[in-house]
Amino acid sequence: MIRIRERIRDAAERGNVTMLMVVLMIGIIPLLGLGIDGAANANAHTQAYAVAQAAARAGANVLEAGGAIDSGTVRLGDAAAAQARSYMDAAGYGGSAVREGDSLHVSVEKCQPTQFLSAIGIGCLPVSASASADLVSR
Repeated sequence: MIRIRERIRDAAERGNVTMLMVVLMIGIIPLLGLGIDGAANANAHTQAYAVAQAAARAGANVLEAGGAIDSGTVRLGDAAAAQARSYMDAAGYGGSAVREGDSLHVSVEKCQPTQFLSAIGIGCLPVSASASADLVSR
């Protein structure tokens, strides 16, 4: 008789843990997805900054040869910005490069695709970074 009562009581509670897990997973899975897409976006930002720095350095390597030979004065060449843009294009980034005197300012931008946020209509997260290179002559 006691066994029948225990079985009836146990049968009434069967499945409660499953429902609890379903409810918890509905909240946990989006948080995991947000964490994964957020980490990918942070990594993409680091890569964009590295590309901006490298593009600025590549552009800063373009010097005016004529001025250096004639007067010994070293200046950034007119093609410095074009060289930086060429580097950004080769790396798969858009953006701008502007030469101002002996400085080269580079800004890069890219759209980082999402994996989980695309389920709610956010297909990509914008990533941008900027860097500068200053010509120092001694």
